[in-house]
Amino acid sequence: MRVFDPDIRPEAIHPRQQRVYSAWFRCGECLRLIYDVLRDAPEPVTTRALAERLMAMKDIDDDRTRALVQNTVLGSLNREKSSHDSPGCSQNRIGSSTGSVIRSSSVLSST
Repeated sequence: MRVFDPDIRPEAIHPRQQRVYSAWFRCGECLRLIYDVLRDAPEPVTTRALAERLMAMKDIDDDRTRALVQNTVLGSLNREKSSHDSPGCSQNRIGSSTGSVIRSSSVLSST
């Protein structure tokens, strides 16, 4: 490092924060399942209903984990929304985490 910057202070460089991974979904799986559910939805879907559908797909039947899965769904959607904004694949989150409605561009165009 000192070859490129002789004044660098290695002790000032902080390590990257370790991300906590979900116990229910592999990397990127939650977002792919969300797209699968939204693709087949005839109307906008609440995050609660979306979380319940994902839980049914993954055979998760614990009522205590529904809120945690719902937060995982919201986190996946928010990360995707902030990562890119393409016109063919847009989602909107309306309301709070308990009553949010997720709208997909494919859902809106079919209604």
